[in-house]
Amino acid sequence: MDNHTTEAIEEVTQEQVDLVLVEVERSGGHGKKNHPHLVTVTVDTHPKQVRPGRYVVSVFKRAVGVDPTYELEQLIDGKLVALADDAHIRIKGGESFVSHVRGGASS
Repeated sequence: MDNHTTEAIEEVTQEQVDLVLVEVERSGGHGKKNHPHLVTVTVDTHPKQVRPGRYVVSVFKRAVGVDPTYELEQLIDGKLVALADDAHIRIKGGESFVSHVRGGASS
């Protein structure tokens, strides 16, 4: 008997992010009111509410208010893991992220 279950993961689109941002703003901003269909993640020590699902990192950055030119890293097992803007991440709630200016070689 197979004990594995397949869970459908919804791809969250930019249009859905825009609708959630409007809803969150109407209720006073992130952290002011818990919405039953949203989960909370932490970005730069601040709670942010987003839809659970699968995000392209660039879309997720918009959803949580991170400057699109910044690098986003996710705290996984006590280590920061850099996320490429075109990578996909899965949000369930409780994840932690850090954003910062992209590092680069100086000329």
